[in-house]
Amino acid sequence: MSKETYVSPTALAWAQDEQARQLERYLDSLVLHAYTWRRERWQRDCTSLAAYEASVAPQRARWRELLGSWPGEAQALPLATERHFVLARPTHTVYRVTFAVFPGVRAHALLLLPHSGGERRPAVICQHGMNGAPHAIAGLLEQEDAYHRSSTIQGNCWSSPMRT
Repeated sequence: MSKETYVSPTALAWAQDEQARQLERYLDSLVLHAYTWRRERWQRDCTSLAAYEASVAPQRARWRELLGSWPGEAQALPLATERHFVLARPTHTVYRVTFAVFPGVRAHALLLLPHSGGERRPAVICQHGMNGAPHAIAGLLEQEDAYHRSSTIQGNCWSSPMRT
């Protein structure tokens, strides 16, 4: 019979914290050096707007190449919104909303509309983590922690974007 060895939670927490501290020190050093790197690489000419735009054009092209760009010019698409009823609560109604963002690509969100008040209401867009699903913060999942309770609607139109 072999005796298993476990890592103590304290030792594991220390190792994780130490790795986070090391990474933070490294990133801080990059931030400090970035001032010098930008000054050397950007070479901005601020004598006029035209001169400035010409001086930063090479770096903008480099960023576009690094980040990726869409083929051709970006076209404005009609939103082509769709709204589908999800459920009614005592204080609000929940809808699933989709709209066009690129040809053949639709963004998804949950829209919570309060029953009380006039037609014009402030809108609150709630960006979230939770693995990209707005259902938890919209109160559509059984969650009893403070994070989810703090998402209660207080008489506003509320939209929660969904990653799909």
